[in-house]
Amino acid sequence: MTENGIVFLLGLVTQDEANRATNLVQSVSGVQKIVKLFEYID
Repeated sequence: MTENGIVFLLGLVTQDEANRATNLVQSVSGVQKIVKLFEYID
């Protein structure tokens, strides 16, 4: 979900999945801020 250049990432993920998603979003033009609301699973 995005709003005004702020991207919200949420869900049940592994640490690796969270890192990959965050790195991918950081490379998108127009992203000003990333808010992570992850619940980590093993």
